[in-house]
Amino acid sequence: MTTRFSSAGRTETGKVRHRNEDAILVREDLGMWVVADGMGGHSAGDYASALIVGRLGALKREGSVCDFIEAIEDSLRQVNTELREEAISRHVDVIGSTVVVLVHDRDFVLCGWVGDSRAYVHEDGAFVQLTSDHVCGRPGDVTQYGLPFGRSVCVSAGAGVLSRAVGAEDQLYIDWSVAGSRPGMHFLLCSDGINKELSDEELAPGHECPIEPDEALAQIFSLALERPARDNLSAVIVRLDATSSTERYVASQRERRASQVLCALDEAYRLGRIARDEYRHRRRGLLESLRELGDTDLDTVRRAVRVPADDAHPKGATAPRDDAGSVNKTIARRANQMSRMRYIARLAVFAALLSVAGLCVALAWWLAPLSL
Repeated sequence: MTTRFSSAGRTETGKVRHRNEDAILVREDLGMWVVADGMGGHSAGDYASALIVGRLGALKREGSVCDFIEAIEDSLRQVNTELREEAISRHVDVIGSTVVVLVHDRDFVLCGWVGDSRAYVHEDGAFVQLTSDHVCGRPGDVTQYGLPFGRSVCVSAGAGVLSRAVGAEDQLYIDWSVAGSRPGMHFLLCSDGINKELSDEELAPGHECPIEPDEALAQIFSLALERPARDNLSAVIVRLDATSSTERYVASQRERRASQVLCALDEAYRLGRIARDEYRHRRRGLLESLRELGDTDLDTVRRAVRVPADDAHPKGATAPRDDAGSVNKTIARRANQMSRMRYIARLAVFAALLSVAGLCVALAWWLAPLSL
């Protein structure tokens, strides 16, 4: 595989956390980059993220890009099973991590993710998020640490709690999106510690003069570390070679349409309307068609891969699950437990302060006659 890109990655503990539970992977030889964010507040988050990065880093890229992303999925599902078993052996609820993976191909770039670690693409002045956070609540509910003074958002109960993570449930679902593979494009992968400190405008690279990935990372981390940096900070930047003469294979409009079809396929598989083998077969057909289809409408692309409607699920597919059922109950329960524990701890401190105050009053009353 011919290398037509440059990349850099960096991870920092931040100012509040005592250890770094993030992990990154930069494998230009494989055309693969990874950011994994071990779940803070849970047991062994660093173990989970390191296991993901180590397992994906051990892969070999053989065959087509479809073969490679299927190998990535199989590895993540194996890690998911191992983390579930490890949690049982340690007698804890969850050992988990989010993950976002970027895979480069000659004709397009694929992005897969689980959780709220993000991927962005920058091209021709447009900075677009490729991923969609797997969290409870509306997008506007999730708090951003770096909000300017005086600006606030309405946060609903449970907002921001992960609804999907590697190691959280027995069945793991990975979502995918597709972007172009054109000279000058920039990709950013980051853990939520980055995007909660910085806005999209601050994350976007400068429009006037492109800089090297390591310089862009230095700017992002310098700005993030000027903020509270409450969480671990991790990011990877990939820049496709701006001097390459490679032909532009896929139009951006077609990529957006293909991502819509991928999203529909991901949802159909998650809801049990199609079995895994059928899901992979249709996805493979979509990706292979990107090299051949011209400017066509979304309905034509959908027919090419036969995205299923809301009909009965076929034999071999898992039982349908609604959106509410897809929420990770274990993670939500753990968050509620931690909230109750903090509330009880505050009550205990308040009671202790009241006891001390009462003791002081009693002592003053008892010593008053002696002073007379």
